[in-house]
Amino acid sequence: DFWARLGRGEFVAGEFKRITKNGSEVWLNASYNPIIDDNGEIFKFVKFASDITAEKHQQQEAESRVDLLVRELVAGKLENRIQNQGLTGFLANIATGLNQMLDGITAPIADIRTVMSEIGQGNLKVETQANYLGDFLPIKQAVNLALDNLNDVLQQAKSTATEVALAANQLLET
Repeated sequence: DFWARLGRGEFVAGEFKRITKNGSEVWLNASYNPIIDDNGEIFKFVKFASDITAEKHQQQEAESRVDLLVRELVAGKLENRIQNQGLTGFLANIATGLNQMLDGITAPIADIRTVMSEIGQGNLKVETQANYLGDFLPIKQAVNLALDNLNDVLQQAKSTATEVALAANQLLET
């Protein structure tokens, strides 16, 4: 397609991978422009190119880091983050943004895990404490409401048990 387009007199622009004589990879951001003579024939091509190998390698490294993070997240490993050392510009901003997003997701989960652990140990006076934003706020409210309702039920059961004990004592005294 590349040579066919040039052969038709069309310019071709984009990112191109080239292999040097020593076998190393070079990436170019280039445009290839056919030059047409007075007879309408292509007589040469002019290439304008800049070496983007370093940027391409950085992009590939960032993609690799994101792929690793996604695999870990799918496996339920929420504590991992993208290591953004060596990343610059847009890629560094993306890595930082993803890490901040994960922090915003994992903080409420960790808080709820703590609350559930406390409940499991018999502490029913615990409440969710983290700063929940967006869609997590109704979760916080629901957990705290459930705890309040559970405490109310337990208080009613305690009150009923006390009344039953008093009534039983009165029956024994008569």
